[in-house]
Amino acid sequence: SDVCSSDLAVGLGAFYKAGGSETPWVTGLAFLYTNTESWALALVQKANLADDRFRLLAAGGGGELHVDYYGVGAGAGDRDVSVPITQDVTFGTVQGLGRVAPNLYAGLQYRYLDTSTSLHIVPPPFPDLDLPPAELESVSSAFGPSIEYDTRDTEYQTSSGIYRSEEHTSE
Repeated sequence: SDVCSSDLAVGLGAFYKAGGSETPWVTGLAFLYTNTESWALALVQKANLADDRFRLLAAGGGGELHVDYYGVGAGAGDRDVSVPITQDVTFGTVQGLGRVAPNLYAGLQYRYLDTSTSLHIVPPPFPDLDLPPAELESVSSAFGPSIEYDTRDTEYQTSSGIYRSEEHTSE
């Protein structure tokens, strides 16, 4: 186990007014790199259009994650023997909302997640290795309604108001 590690996380964000919107648009970029050579990258865009009649959100990214699996329970952890696992991940989400009444927005959203997992076991590190059934390839795709109730005085640096969001998805 490393006493000292070298990890890096960088996030950049821009708040700006575009398209005549009073509410700032947001563009963000995030990057992560760890001493296990794991990395991830994500991009997000949020926009309010037509005097906040429409709210759009899109995000996506991916990465390669390297983790060590020690098993389940204290005994497995005490053994100090791990199974190296690599996960390749790609994700994305989009959401579009429209104002249907004062302070009330409704719309649709879509989410996507693709994960590929690989185990690196040659030979098994211990004789009683009993991994649960592995789902090595997994794709999750969900679509559904979204609703927001928003009486805040501003979206950022709020001093009064209520914000409530509900999302329901089905694969």
